Amino acid sequence: MNTFDYYIYHLAGILIRFFVRLLLNFRILRLERRFSIRNKVLVVSNHQSLLDPALIGAFLDELKLSYFAKWELFQVPFLGKFISMMGAFPVKRGTADIEAIRTATSILQNNGRLIMFPEGTRTLDGSIKPFKKGAGFLVARTHCNVVPVFLEGWFQVLPKYGRRRLRYPVRVVVGKLITYEELMAAVPKRNDYTAISEYLYEKVKSLSTEV
Repeated sequence: MNTFDYYIYHLAGILIRFFVRLLLNFRILRLERRFSIRNKVLVVSNHQSLLDPALIGAFLDELKLSYFAKWELFQVPFLGKFISMMGAFPVKRGTADIEAIRTATSILQNNGRLIMFPEGTRTLDGSIKPFKKGAGFLVARTHCNVVPVFLEGWFQVLPKYGRRRLRYPVRVVVGKLITYEELMAAVPKRNDYTAISEYLYEKVKSLSTEV
């Protein structure tokens, strides 16, 4: 991220935080005020709305997060350039996009930070669905640390289909950082991508009790 992109990233975060707090019935809960580790971090979250990547990036802006975005968005004039400045890189959904996987792996192997929504797509009913094994693959391949995040209410505010309820209570719960060593101690086999993803799913889901 060059200097210009860095300042645009932080300015966008300031604006997002301002308008979210001004316009919505919003609350954020962080179980860990400051992360002891800020390098090689994978943020995993349930996926409720189109705003989720920008939202998490804005409220965890100390991590300067990168994220997947669908390839079609990069074909829109100006939007593609802007989201690239915000840390996005393209992924072709519905296919095994090797280039996107390589980009994500490279980010983490080079001590970067990445947001991932392991459900694979936005929720259609507000519930959290089981995680796909891509998150487990990235953890096993890069030995990264993980921060679980739980989003609540954003589906009602910005649903994929249906009426928007702008005053519905919306919450962001940021869990404690899980080191790679802690994660491996909890999962029997280091390269069991499914087991790692299931463990992360349970960690994210458990944050719902904090809402």
